[in-house]
Amino acid sequence: MGVEVFWKHLDVEQQTMIEEFVLLKIIEVNEQVTLTADLLRACTRLFHPSPKDLVRSFCVLLGYTTEEHELSLGDVRNDVNHDPLELFRPSKSNPQRSRYATLFVEDDYECSSLRKLFSVTRRTLRVQISTT
Repeated sequence: MGVEVFWKHLDVEQQTMIEEFVLLKIIEVNEQVTLTADLLRACTRLFHPSPKDLVRSFCVLLGYTTEEHELSLGDVRNDVNHDPLELFRPSKSNPQRSRYATLFVEDDYECSSLRKLFSVTRRTLRVQISTT
């Protein structure tokens, strides 16, 4: 009921602006879901054993690890100081395997959530472009 009272006190132009804003937000959310699904499908080719060196380089470029530990990605290690995504930690689904190694195991339930960490949102991309 409170919204209806508020709505009646707005002029037509304000109501139109709010309706357009809400519509754009709905479109943005739907687009993000679609883009995330597209990204995960594209990642299937990336997270394959053959381009592991490329993925290691991405981890360094994205700040997920340092060059010092780049070649250790795939190992379970507790001595890595800079590991914000805990890629060197054991996987929840298989403690013998690191979270990084899980990126390459398609049928692992943890795989898709880890792959999402490599996505770049439009906002992040805009910030990166504006700072260059």
